[in-house]
Amino acid sequence: MDLDNLLAYQKADMRLRRINGTLAGGEKKQKVDSIRAAYSEESKRAVAAEASATQIMNAYAEAESQADELIKRAQELGREDGNDETIARLAAVKEELAKISATLASLKAQSEKALRAYKTAQENGKKYRAQYEQATKEYNEEKSKYGSEIATLEKEVVDLRAKVDAKLLERYDSLVGQRITNPFVEAAGSNKSYSCGGCFMALSQSLADTLEKTGFCQCDSCKRIIYKK
Repeated sequence: MDLDNLLAYQKADMRLRRINGTLAGGEKKQKVDSIRAAYSEESKRAVAAEASATQIMNAYAEAESQADELIKRAQELGREDGNDETIARLAAVKEELAKISATLASLKAQSEKALRAYKTAQENGKKYRAQYEQATKEYNEEKSKYGSEIATLEKEVVDLRAKVDAKLLERYDSLVGQRITNPFVEAAGSNKSYSCGGCFMALSQSLADTLEKTGFCQCDSCKRIIYKK
């Protein structure tokens, strides 16, 4: 089993994964993600508040139009003879007008509340945007420390991967997919007592025999591939 290319690939790949994992799970990256999420929520609140305010203003305009019509009717009835029927109709109009006036007052209060919510969301959005820009700057500064190494490793990984035996690469990818780091490790010890170079668990006699005969075996404990040079 030709391991040289695979081990060179594994070394570069594991280092690149560690760097990316450090950056992705670091405090600065988490801060960027947290602020981005907060900014997104404020943006949603601003959109919802704006939509609510528009809906309320449309309802207010419609109620105001109805109030104008009722005022005209009341004025017309006021010019008619003051018989019982006219008085009753005028009372009904005034009652309806009172209801609409209450509706207008309620809609006005709702509109002011929605506008306040929109203004608050806009102000918070600006605040989070400034924080996000600063946090992103700090994260990029941290990331730049690894910039040249990441670029070098990315090239190495691509070049070396192309040289690795397809079957070995398939096993490597499968183990990495199971979150196993350094999936190929050298055996520790001798033919009398071998242990895994990854988890350091002693190998059974049957695995030790397989290692001696074929040059490799799979650890029962951590599932890494153990090789013997």
